[in-house]
Amino acid sequence: MPDRGDLGYIIDWVFEAGPSAQGGMGPVPLDWQTIHHWQELMGLELEPKESYAVRHLSSCFVDQQLKSKDAKCPPPWVDPEHMDRQKVADKVTETFKAIAQRRKDKRGRRSTTANRS
Repeated sequence: MPDRGDLGYIIDWVFEAGPSAQGGMGPVPLDWQTIHHWQELMGLELEPKESYAVRHLSSCFVDQQLKSKDAKCPPPWVDPEHMDRQKVADKVTETFKAIAQRRKDKRGRRSTTANRS
């Protein structure tokens, strides 16, 4: 994940407040009323630019959530220009082969142990 910088607290606020609401057709960004009520409940007084940032990040969250339903959508923290899909696919294949081999080895050990009894 990228560095959150000096305004990381706003990201925390987004996740405390939401980060999204449920609409009639699925997730929707936090509306102004929800943000206002949340800040009252938390005893905060957000500056207008902070309220705008919370709303904007909520919109970005919902947008990315919808984009991420596509299996080919890269993670939001990866630059798609520098992502080597073949390299990722090879790593996943290697991982699954290693898991399968470990299971196969464990089964082999069980049958050997069972034959000794």
